[in-house]
Order: sequence, then C-alpha cells, then structure tokens
Amino acid sequence: MTKSRCLILLCSMFLIANLLAALKVELMSDRSATAEISQDKGKRQIVLALTFVPVTTLDAVSNNEMTGILAQFFVEEALSLYLKKSKTVDFSKVSKKVIKNNTAICYISYKIPQDAIKDIEVKKEQVHENLKKYLLPTKNTTNDLLQDFRSTCFRDLRTAEVLFCDQIKTCKKPIELIKKINIAFDTIKQKIDDDDALFISEKQGIYQRIEKIKKFLLKKINGKNEHEERSIVINSANDDLITNASFDSDYEPYLRSDRILLEVGGCRVFQKPDGRQLLVGVGYTDVRNNSGKERIRQRRVAEQKAFAALAKKQKVDVYVFSQRNKSTTVATQNRIESSLSKRTSSSRITVKSEAYFASMQTIGYWYSKDGKLFFLAKGCHIINDIGE
Repeated sequence: MTKSRCLILLCSMFLIANLLAALKVELMSDRSATAEISQDKGKRQIVLALTFVPVTTLDAVSNNEMTGILAQFFVEEALSLYLKKSKTVDFSKVSKKVIKNNTAICYISYKIPQDAIKDIEVKKEQVHENLKKYLLPTKNTTNDLLQDFRSTCFRDLRTAEVLFCDQIKTCKKPIELIKKINIAFDTIKQKIDDDDALFISEKQGIYQRIEKIKKFLLKKINGKNEHEERSIVINSANDDLITNASFDSDYEPYLRSDRILLEVGGCRVFQKPDGRQLLVGVGYTDVRNNSGKERIRQRRVAEQKAFAALAKKQKVDVYVFSQRNKSTTVATQNRIESSLSKRTSSSRITVKSEAYFASMQTIGYWYSKDGKLFFLAKGCHIINDIGE
C-alpha cells in the first residue's frame, strides 16, 4: 500500500470517528416535524437538518416570524431529545441555511457550536411546555389533512394564539402588537373568503373561531381600556401617525388623542367637560388604488367595520340626573362625580351601543402614515331625557 493511499485511509477513518452517523428524531407535533442530527466532534458542533410544515395562512410578516419561532423551538426540542436533557440554544452563534420554504414544507440546515447549547432555564421551559401542548397532533391530523385549507387554518390559529400570548407578556409597544394581530387575523379572513372550496357554514365556523381568539388576545392587551375611557387626556401628540385627515370639530380633539383608534380602530366612550359622553367607532380597510370606485369601496368597508367595532361594545352605563327644569346630563361611565352628588335624584341607565346606530354620523376619516390603510369614524352623543 502506497503512502498516499494510507494517508487517504487514515483521513477517512478520522472523519468517520469524528462525524457520527445521523440520527433521525420524530417530534410530537401537528406540523410533521422531523430532525436529522449528527455530531461533528472535530469541529465541536452539531449538524441538524429540520423539516416541518410552516405557518402560511396569516400575513407574510407574521408567517415568516412565527415560522422562525417554530423552527427554533423544534431545534431545541430535537436537541433535548438527542442529548437526553432539556436544552436551549443561543441562535446568535448558529449558522443556518434555508434549503426549501413553501406552503407545504420548510427545510432548514443548522450548524450549532457546542458552546451555543445550554441547559434550559425554568422560565423558558414553562413557555416551551405551553407551546408543546398547542402543537400536539389532533385526532384528525393526517398527511391528507395537512394540505386541507380548513385544517391548515385551525393549525395556524392554534400556533398564533400561543405565540401572540407569549409576545403580550413582554410587549413594550402594545399599539404595534395590536396592529400586528389585526392584520394577521384579517388576512386569514380574506383567505377564507377567497376559498371557494369551503361551504358557507364552514366559513362561519372558522370566522367565529378567529373572532374568539382575536377578542381574547386584544382583551389581554387592553385590560385597562375601560379606565382609559373615563380619564382620557385630550392632546394632539399623535398627528404624525396619520395623513389626509378630516374631522368633525366636536370630535377632533378626542380622536386625535387616542393612538389606538388612529392606528388600529376600535370603539371608545369619551367624556366631555360638560359631562356628556361621545360614543365613537372606527373601522379601516386597505388601499388598493386611487380610482373613484376604490374610494367608494374604502368608505363602505371601513364603515361596516366601524359598526362592527361598536357592536362589540356590549353595553354602555350612564348616569342620568334630573333637575327642576327637566334637563339632564351624563356623568362618568361607572361612578357619580362628587360635583354632581347634590342632584335631587339619579338613575343609571344601561344601553346597548346598537341603540345609537341610527343616530351615528361620519365624524372623520384619515389615512395611515404610509397611505396603505383608510380609516373612517362614526360617532354620536349619548344623551337621555327624563322627567322628574
């Protein structure tokens, strides 16, 4: 045997000894996640090839973000199984290559240095356990159903719920997160509308599921909204958030003071200095072009969404005070102000926002700063006349 052949043989034996055979790991998930793992002792790294079904039914930004989060979760899960101990990874030290990423499959190759792998912290382990529970396969999970839009939608909704909940816990910019949630779920609705293979009854079922999850998420973010409605500070610090705005002068300072209404819409009750309350609903839609027909569509759709936001306001509590001249005024939403406590009599009236729909007027419209969204506001005064 020549020296060169001996050298080649020795090198081959060295590589075989340092690069162990790949081990295939099946992950318990509704996304058909699998990983092939091999350990390169020479380079002190682990090579991991991951495949799974990505998130596809949200908007493009959310799809990419959540697919990325899932990929990291699956990598850590696979490593924990491979090393037989719960592990976390510092992904800033990891090199990855996306081999394939479409609506059917995501295939990513990772090279993970050993010093990037650490024992998982208790706090992060709890988050992982919650995510693992949501990603477990359901009774109906089959290879055929993975390509079915209805099953895909429900799978993505489950993922969106747990990942958005995790983001809410550490959220420092609630406005941006509310906007992200609205866009994500509106995109799912649009895709459902465009799917002719779904029956109307099926679409309604998915709509209800979407609204339930969306309402749950927004409630977690806006837990203090009721207090904010009673103690609004009027200012115009949010003027740079919108363009091409037009407002009714009576409502303008209140609309301009509320960043959430300006950027993501919704429903609010504002109190004026004279005690009267203003009921406001704001809806929005995307801007497709600048044609006359498109502007008509924008107003129609945004108005529908404004009424939908108002309908979510289950009830409005107002206090009505009678005087000798039989005039009335409205105090705060949930308590009587001390300055009005000398009134001869008072009664609380609970009304549904739908009762005011007939008196709702268009009180303003504007565009988002980038011009991609059109907003329309409907509003009216809450006034009740009673006798002594």
